[in-house]
Amino acid sequence: MATNSVHMRCSDNVTLLLYGLPAVIEPLVAGVAALGSREVADASHFGARGTLVAGVVAAVIAATGVFVVRRAPGRLFRSCLATVLGFLAGLVGLEAFALVFAGGRPVVLGALLIHAMISIMMISRAVRPVMPAGAGR
Repeated sequence: MATNSVHMRCSDNVTLLLYGLPAVIEPLVAGVAALGSREVADASHFGARGTLVAGVVAAVIAATGVFVVRRAPGRLFRSCLATVLGFLAGLVGLEAFALVFAGGRPVVLGALLIHAMISIMMISRAVRPVMPAGAGR
């Protein structure tokens, strides 16, 4: 019962917008900032181009996750996408903490990426297929 109600709240349009926008915009901002700032590129684990590519990939997969929540594809696809989103959130978190611990100006981008990581995890939670009551017992 609790799983179903949480899933329904995560499917709300406004909630999806609040999770989707940071998950799409903030990794892109960090990628562009890494291209434009030598300090950010040096603090990044992936370098300037790698951070941009990681930001674009994170944005595209997070947007796909938001779209999948609104549609109803098969359970296998939803499970695979939730797993990919979880892995992606880990990579974004790795980059975020690298920027936070670098000090200086990259700390701001690190805070944005921590917020994006949480948003991606919430999208992953919403994408995960709901198990029927009594399943797995």
